[in-house]
Amino acid sequence: MMASESSPKSGRYAPVGGLASIDLPREGRRAGGKIEIVHGVAPDPYFAGDGEERGRGKAKVVRQRQQRVAINRKSDALELELSYRRISQAAYDAGRKYQRVMEAARQGLGGSSFEQSSGGGDHDAAISGKLDRAAVLVAWNFSIRSITGQWCALIIDLAVDDRLSLDEISKRFGYRSRWGRAKVGHLFRDALEQIALEWERKGFPEA
Repeated sequence: MMASESSPKSGRYAPVGGLASIDLPREGRRAGGKIEIVHGVAPDPYFAGDGEERGRGKAKVVRQRQQRVAINRKSDALELELSYRRISQAAYDAGRKYQRVMEAARQGLGGSSFEQSSGGGDHDAAISGKLDRAAVLVAWNFSIRSITGQWCALIIDLAVDDRLSLDEISKRFGYRSRWGRAKVGHLFRDALEQIALEWERKGFPEA
């Protein structure tokens, strides 16, 4: 299932706009097409402040400080497929939401030990939070496998969680031909579209 040409493109990196230029690798392809550099805007990880407040009352918003960045789209299958309009915005958003669930679960389980500490109730709450995030991931993973099947779910996990390109996934499965790479790409895109449609119809998975 292909995204239409009129699909909006709203990836995780905002357009550069009027941000001041800094030294970045030039945009374009290199290394035989294995790297594709584009410029965008992302939150500044070195800014410790709370951001800039604008507006008053209910209209007040806090904007996080942004920085101009160079992005290798080849290492982000979701971003690459959206940029070429090969997936819809809904499919892209579904993939990003799943990615955030995986990241939250990994951060929770990778934190402090489950051994008792002097924190008492805080420690119990931390353990409960970790188990909740793990349960959410299990529910989302089960939903994806139920919708797409094991094979497509594995492709999504490798692309979204392990950050492998579709070409790298194809080689991992033993596909070296253009036909094999095209097959993996088709399965990835079609699975995301199926997931987006199903979650729109039934809502997001619940633990």
